[in-house]
Amino acid sequence: MTINANFDADIQQLHSYAKGRGIADCGVATTHAWTGEAFVLTDRAELSVCRGLSDDFSVTTLRSR
Repeated sequence: MTINANFDADIQQLHSYAKGRGIADCGVATTHAWTGEAFVLTDRAELSVCRGLSDDFSVTTLRSR
């Protein structure tokens, strides 16, 4: 399931961001690439602590080529 999804047709990528709470100081951001058959997760970053931190504190938990 994607939340707050945005599809970039030029590069065939689906971006999403699931906020942990309304002010968006925590959550999970993902990127999926279209392979021609399915969307494959290529990038995932998360900020699991909801303490008013900026996106600069997100931790990349998955990155593929």
